[in-house]
Amino acid sequence: MGSGRDAVNDEFVLFHRIEDPASAAVRREIVARGLKSRIDFQNVDSADGKALFAARGGTTVPAVWDGADLRAGTDAIVSWLTELQNDGGEVVNDQIKRVEQSSSGLDANVAGALCYVFAFFSGILFLATERKSRFVRFHAMQSTLAFAGLFVVQVLLGKLGPLAALSSLVWLIAVGVWAFMIYKAYSWQPYRLPLVGDVAANELEKPLAG
Repeated sequence: MGSGRDAVNDEFVLFHRIEDPASAAVRREIVARGLKSRIDFQNVDSADGKALFAARGGTTVPAVWDGADLRAGTDAIVSWLTELQNDGGEVVNDQIKRVEQSSSGLDANVAGALCYVFAFFSGILFLATERKSRFVRFHAMQSTLAFAGLFVVQVLLGKLGPLAALSSLVWLIAVGVWAFMIYKAYSWQPYRLPLVGDVAANELEKPLAG
């Protein structure tokens, strides 16, 4: 006879509520990490979700069933997601490649990298045209916000006399971000930049048309 752990369904399940902010944050985190194809989402306000949650001994959301135990709370779930992502390795990347295809016909990692090539111009282009890949839309939104923001800061500094010299520093930061994010996107990583990353991640929650 197998162990207790072996006898349990090894399906991964996120138990959540649609209107719960903590649940929404965990959903975005799962999608941003490229793990959506491995984790089933169950709304505990639905009849099936409520029954399954009760059967697992759940009381509060968000909570995730890891195949043997229920982990409740945002911190516990994020810690488990990191473990799952590390354990998955290239398997996770392969799932993203199969599930997340770009509307352009390019592999989603290539399209994601191209979102940064011409700064916010290419970000806007992919944001307007991408209808299939949340991975690409995330990078398109992040590119648009990051480089548009850096451009505005650079222009403003250039008009402020004594602070004009800092515009060169902003330009160097922009070049560094540009190279770093092209690499991250091409490597299938939904890396979040400070300030704009969480805003861009909200794009992952939106339904895709077409």
